[in-house]
Amino acid sequence: MSDSSEESINDTPPDIHLAANETYETLLPQQSKNKYEFCYKKFMNWTLANGIENTSENVLTDYVKKLSCEIKPSTLCTTYSMLKTMINIKNNIDTSTYPKLRTFLKLQWANYNMKKI
Repeated sequence: MSDSSEESINDTPPDIHLAANETYETLLPQQSKNKYEFCYKKFMNWTLANGIENTSENVLTDYVKKLSCEIKPSTLCTTYSMLKTMINIKNNIDTSTYPKLRTFLKLQWANYNMKKI
């Protein structure tokens, strides 16, 4: 038997899977749930427009890099945090294990703090 979470999801009875998904939806802060969903929808639209089928470290890094040209690093970190949560809930992908993306975000934040001083 495999430990793959995707296989586990496929082996789960539909009613249990549905109940679990409803529970996952409660993990989002109610006051900002719409912001989280908007952030995720924007990312998914971007992947669709670029013909991307799977989320990976390279895909997220490119998306975050493009965002970094449009928004401040503080907003970028907030956006990434919301996106990370949504990708974990919706796609069952733990993006906190993407070291290059984390390094990119840290550099953006460090450069922003240096400019403020």
